[in-house]
Amino acid sequence: LSPLVLPYFHVGVLAAKGQSCGSLSDFTLQVQGPVRVQEGLCILVPCTVFYSHKDWTYSDPAYSYWFKEGVDVNKDASGATNKQGQEVQEETQGQFFLLGNTGTCSRSLNIRNTRMHDSGSYFFQVERGNMKFTYKSNQLSVHVTALTQTPNIHILGTLEATRPKNLTCIALRACKWGTPPTFSWTGTCISSPMIPNCPVLTLTPWPQDHNLTCQLTFPEAGVTTERTVQLSMFFLYALLNVAITVFRGNGTGSTITENGLLPYVQEGQYLCLVCVISSNPPGRLSWDQGSLTLSSSLEPGVLELPKVESGDRGEFTCLDQHPLGSKHVSLSLSVQ
Repeated sequence: LSPLVLPYFHVGVLAAKGQSCGSLSDFTLQVQGPVRVQEGLCILVPCTVFYSHKDWTYSDPAYSYWFKEGVDVNKDASGATNKQGQEVQEETQGQFFLLGNTGTCSRSLNIRNTRMHDSGSYFFQVERGNMKFTYKSNQLSVHVTALTQTPNIHILGTLEATRPKNLTCIALRACKWGTPPTFSWTGTCISSPMIPNCPVLTLTPWPQDHNLTCQLTFPEAGVTTERTVQLSMFFLYALLNVAITVFRGNGTGSTITENGLLPYVQEGQYLCLVCVISSNPPGRLSWDQGSLTLSSSLEPGVLELPKVESGDRGEFTCLDQHPLGSKHVSLSLSVQ
């Protein structure tokens, strides 16, 4: 999968193979329109031309020109031409290209790095031998609209906390012309230096990481487009925090994040042990006392001891089983 893919638009009908451009008695231009393209992208408009077989021979090359409506064909340069060395408009130089050789009927117009001022009507002119004709009745209408297409951020597989992963910024369609865009990445999750103008980002994510943005800039048109994703939507992270919160009968609570000893508990006292985890998706919680697995009618991870008994002394363990592994935390209960 190529990381650099830009939109390409193909409009119109090509001439039938083997049909002579001078086989008709009149002048005909086949071009479809109007056509639309987003700013900064490129467009290919196929065009087929036919003209009267007068004042030229088959040895004469056929030269073609595209002019923007409003120019004087006798004084002004064209926007695009296939005549080598012929002057073109400064604003279309390196941007408008006439495709198709002088021996065929195809005169496709390729516009690259489109800009808003490219919008308008364009008419065609053909020149061959002593024949010159301007097609004013069938013009090409081009509408350049604001750039709304955004790239995609492709994540192959699943994001896992603390494990490096490659993310790729891509668009949806391919275009072989035009100036490539520049890539940039922004986000608080980016900690290591990035390769300049690279669509691939190597990221080591953490659960606290949130938004990541890929921005494309089309330098010739001076426009940008971007896509932001919430990493948490793609995250699968293992247990980073497992803690037990102990609530006593008087409503006070204390938290144990590492295996530890709970201060003495009076016999007959109420205790509620709540196991708190941080993982996505949530793992399967269970409570063990020694080698016994305890059941609870409350929410998963909650173990209630209405009246502590002497037989409750010992080690209580909260276990979280997760697709990426498991983790546990224990406390030792002493009963007076």
